[in-house]
Amino acid sequence: MREDDLSASDIRAQLALDREFVLLWDGQEVRNGDLRDNPAGTFLLARIAEFAHLRFWPVDIEAPSPHRVLVRGIAAAAPDDQRVTTDYSQTWVWDPYGLRWTLSAMTVGPFAPVPDPED
Repeated sequence: MREDDLSASDIRAQLALDREFVLLWDGQEVRNGDLRDNPAGTFLLARIAEFAHLRFWPVDIEAPSPHRVLVRGIAAAAPDDQRVTTDYSQTWVWDPYGLRWTLSAMTVGPFAPVPDPED
């Protein structure tokens, strides 16, 4: 699926955002509501539009329990043709009713320009 074809519902489905999902993006907190309310999906869709080529690269994956996984990594993007990066973390929880992993929390720090290696 192309980024320009994404909808907030697609994001919620693809990331399996649970109804209690909490997103903290550069200090701004967004919480999901019931199944009809999807502010986190809408917020993420806007960030995808804002940060061209937004990608999340996992660096460390830890399973503190059989039903919970913590992922830490680096997010990278290229808005206005300038490369930027930041740290991110995710908490995934096993949903025994849906029989799938759901994203319950995500934190994305402030993006900073990647230094030019020639400087």
